[in-house]
Amino acid sequence: QELLQGLRALARERFGFMAKTVLAEWGVRESTDFGHIVFNLVGANLMGKQDSDTIADFDEPGFLARASRRSLRSSSI
Repeated sequence: QELLQGLRALARERFGFMAKTVLAEWGVRESTDFGHIVFNLVGANLMGKQDSDTIADFDEPGFLARASRRSLRSSSI
């Protein structure tokens, strides 16, 4: 959960309302795509994990849409 929140915040910071579009262009269309990236890093011994960690931990429907939507609200203030 914390990693997804950080990824969402970073996407919002870097790409603003275009976060969903940019990430989709990179092939990231849902939160579980980040899970696959993380587990590939774990498999390459570039990250660690606990025995209880799974790709399903990254399943958060609407993850990318919320990142973009919040940026739109923030930029309209």
